[in-house]
Amino acid sequence: LRDGHVWGWGTDDMGSMGQGDGHWQKVPITTPLELTSLPRVKSLAAGWKHTVAIDVEGRAMSWGWGGAYNSDLWGGDSGAGQLGTGTGKDHWEPTAIQRLHTSPDRFYDLRMSYVKPWKVLQAACGRNHTALVVQVDLDARDVA
Repeated sequence: LRDGHVWGWGTDDMGSMGQGDGHWQKVPITTPLELTSLPRVKSLAAGWKHTVAIDVEGRAMSWGWGGAYNSDLWGGDSGAGQLGTGTGKDHWEPTAIQRLHTSPDRFYDLRMSYVKPWKVLQAACGRNHTALVVQVDLDARDVA
C-alpha cells in the first residue's frame, strides 16, 4: 500500500491476487504487482485466500476465495461468505461490499436510493471470515 495504491505478490490462488483473469497461477508472482482496478485505498486486511480493501471514501471491496462448498482443492476446508458479496463464489477482481445486515430480517443496501451511505472504518480477515467496523445511522428497529 503506497499512496493509496495496492501492490501484491505470491500465489494467485482462487483470485487472491485480485488480477481478474480467472485462472490460477501455478507459478507464484515473485515481484510486486500493482492492483490497478482499485480506487485510492486507505487500508487492507488479508485472510487465508481473500483480501478486503477500504478506500478513502469508506467503501469496502473484497476479492479472492469466496469459500463456496467444494471450491477448495484439498476438501474439508470450505468457508462461505467471507467476501461479503452475498454468495460463496470466488471473485478474481475487487467487488464492492454493498449490503449490511443489521438483523436476520433487515439490511441496508447501498444500491437503494433511500439508504444513507454507511462508512467502513476498519476491516479484519481471518481464515474463513471477515469483520468490518462500520459507521451507520441505524433505525431503532435494527437495535431492538
